[in-house]
Amino acid sequence: MNRTLTMSVLLLALTSLLPEIVFRETLGTVPVAFVLFRILLLAVAAGGLAIRNHRGLARFAVILTGIAAVESAGSVIRRSAWWSGVFPSPTMLDALTGAVLLKGAGALIVGLLLLVVYRSRQEVYLVRGELSVHVEPIAWLGIGPKQIRWGQMALLSGVLIAGGTLLLTLVTVTGFGGLPPGALERWRAGLSTILLLAGLNALSEGVVYRNGVLGPLRQVLGTRRAVYLAAVFFGVAHFYGAPQGVIGVVMSTLLGWFLCRSMVETRGLAAPWFIHFLQDVVIFSTLVLLV
Repeated sequence: MNRTLTMSVLLLALTSLLPEIVFRETLGTVPVAFVLFRILLLAVAAGGLAIRNHRGLARFAVILTGIAAVESAGSVIRRSAWWSGVFPSPTMLDALTGAVLLKGAGALIVGLLLLVVYRSRQEVYLVRGELSVHVEPIAWLGIGPKQIRWGQMALLSGVLIAGGTLLLTLVTVTGFGGLPPGALERWRAGLSTILLLAGLNALSEGVVYRNGVLGPLRQVLGTRRAVYLAAVFFGVAHFYGAPQGVIGVVMSTLLGWFLCRSMVETRGLAAPWFIHFLQDVVIFSTLVLLV
């Protein structure tokens, strides 16, 4: 098990944003050669594990190869002249639309790859899930046995997390100051788009960072370790998010752990999607209002 855990961690670390963070923070850029090398190395690892009959890890490596490939392709597209032609002088809402649509396309590919490799939507949680099940006890949150169902918890925690995100934004970004001129009018005009983008973004990140990691890894390492590793993978991906840096990673990791718990316990993606969706509505609204 220790060797399997080590290999799983190495594969996740290679796929994650961690290598790019190191390159950007030390060299200021990510070498193109590394991007190609990472995809090749993951593909070779998948083949080697398959030859050695490590079926679970081999399938996991195949999914990670797909994740690395679609994210690298998205990065290339965003830097292309064609993309600049589509969004020549993008507003914040335009920029968000483009970024989320690319995420959605990547998530679709990852989702299809999951179905091809595992041939079961239930096995990788690509189903709605059962919201009537009780939340398993979480002592540090004061949740006891059979105290609340996940349908209720998704609504309650989603509102609380979104509210906390809003408060953090007001403190760290605006200092409780006023909004720029025309901000509210801009937000109202784009609200329907914000809601659609928040829904798609939450679904896309869920498929890539939870379905693509949690389902496959649970079969290799068991539920507890899979939840922790998937949460860290999600957290590291938000190093350049809002808020940025270590604080953003820690906050996103905690959120990722909670979302992974909800996915495992409900055996589906509806509960984590809804919680993530409410938070993204706040984040996207903040970006449109303030930028």
